[in-house]
Amino acid sequence: MKYYGCETGIVITNSYFTNAAKELAEANGIVLWDREELAKRLQENKLAIK
Repeated sequence: MKYYGCETGIVITNSYFTNAAKELAEANGIVLWDREELAKRLQENKLAIK
């Protein structure tokens, strides 16, 4: 994030994150979207487009 001058980092997967990945993300201020969050966001966007 610092290298690119970003204020927020996000990692998105169509699977799930391990506990270690969640801990690492939390320690570094990274937002995680697992398959359920991704599906929710896609559905919200689909409804917003109509």
